[in-house]
Amino acid sequence: MRHLARHLDLIGEEDDPSSQADVDQIWELSLQVLDNMQGFRGGSTSSDEGRFVKPGWWSLKRLEDNVRGADKWLAKTVIEDGKTSHFIGDALTLGDIGMFHSLTMLESSQPGWLARLRCNHLVEFVRAHESSTWFQEYRASPRYLPACPIDYDFNLLHVDWHPRHYEYLTPMKEETFNSHK
Repeated sequence: MRHLARHLDLIGEEDDPSSQADVDQIWELSLQVLDNMQGFRGGSTSSDEGRFVKPGWWSLKRLEDNVRGADKWLAKTVIEDGKTSHFIGDALTLGDIGMFHSLTMLESSQPGWLARLRCNHLVEFVRAHESSTWFQEYRASPRYLPACPIDYDFNLLHVDWHPRHYEYLTPMKEETFNSHK
C-alpha cells in the first residue's frame, strides 16, 4: 500500500518527511482499528482449534483508545468552518483512505458507535467522505460490496472456508451479485 501511495501521490508532501511519517502513523492506526474490532465478538479465535482463547474487552478498550486518539488528531486539523476531511494536509492521503475504510467498517457493524463515544470530528470526517461525489458514484456502482464480518474479524481469515465469509451486513445489490458470477 505504501508503494502504491508513493506512486499515486497519496503519501503526503513530497518534500516533507514529517507529513509522510504522519500519513504512515494514521495508516497504521487504521489497521489497528480494524484489528481491535474483533472485540465486538467477545474474544479471539486465532488459535487453539477455533475456540475462544482471550476475552474481548481488551480489544474494545484498545479500539476506544484508538478511535479517541484519531478524533483528537483530527481535531488539530479543523479548518475555518469547523469541518475537516483530511488527517494530514489538505489533500487525500493513504492515511485518510485507511481511516475512512476502518471507520465505515466500524459504523457498518456498530451503527452510531462513534457518536456514542462523542468522536464528533470522526463522525464529520466519515460524513464528508460518504457525501463526496467519488464515494456516491462507487456506492451506486455494481463494484460496491457491503461490509461483511470478514472485513473486521481477522480470525475468519485464518480459516480456509467459513459461512460468514459470504455474510453481508446489508444486502448485496442484484447487479453486484450478477457481475461476480
